[in-house]
Amino acid sequence: MGCSRTRGDDPAGEASASSPGTSRDVPRAFYLKRNPLPNSEDLELEARKLEWLRERHPVPRVVRHSRSIVDDCEVEYLVTEALPGTNAVAPENAAEANRTIVEIAEGLRMLHSLPVDDCRGHGRLRTDSDSSPRRRSEQGTR
Repeated sequence: MGCSRTRGDDPAGEASASSPGTSRDVPRAFYLKRNPLPNSEDLELEARKLEWLRERHPVPRVVRHSRSIVDDCEVEYLVTEALPGTNAVAPENAAEANRTIVEIAEGLRMLHSLPVDDCRGHGRLRTDSDSSPRRRSEQGTR
């Protein structure tokens, strides 16, 4: 039997917890990604990129990345802590849709302006056209 998502396997889930040891318990939200392997997603790489980006831009804090064997299938997990704020696409925010679009665009501009020379795992995405016979001949590869 192959490893695949089964009913109830949502690639992202949400959970809440308290922050013990503080003057008051503060509810926190966490997100869990579950990735049956092999898969084109690489949650370990995602965790490394989030940790790198954390010093440069608001991103979720990586709580844990792990792999385990479940029913003879390798599965990787990534747990992140939710950022503070509200869900921009929640129904109660519908009246602010135009402002939300502008803010998302500004955030993307900021992200795209960051130098990535020291980001481990950064690289140009490979596309199907990269492996075409014409493209390979232009690159001098077979």
